[in-house]
Amino acid sequence: MKRYVKLERNLGMIIQNGYRCAGCWNRVIYGHDPNGDFLSCGTEDCRSVGLVTNWFVEHRIQWHEQRAREAKEVLRQSFDWIVAVNRTIPHSREINLQQLGF
Repeated sequence: MKRYVKLERNLGMIIQNGYRCAGCWNRVIYGHDPNGDFLSCGTEDCRSVGLVTNWFVEHRIQWHEQRAREAKEVLRQSFDWIVAVNRTIPHSREINLQQLGF
């Protein structure tokens, strides 16, 4: 969704490089067309009316990842069938099928 605004070129570039859409977290694009200068997140159905900083988005992603790791640990203690997979050692096809129960 394009939002037409009147900005100085350097301010438009600052917004494009440092901010994201508050609704979908896509990067903001600053551009110009025959109707004037615009900011867009590139998502057609996004109804967001604001911006958030790149730092905020990265911080929230890291926060959610940490919460997911904590939840996984709690669930692992409660359920025996949840096991940690060692991803550093590749398994053969036979081992994978055996672990899947075939």
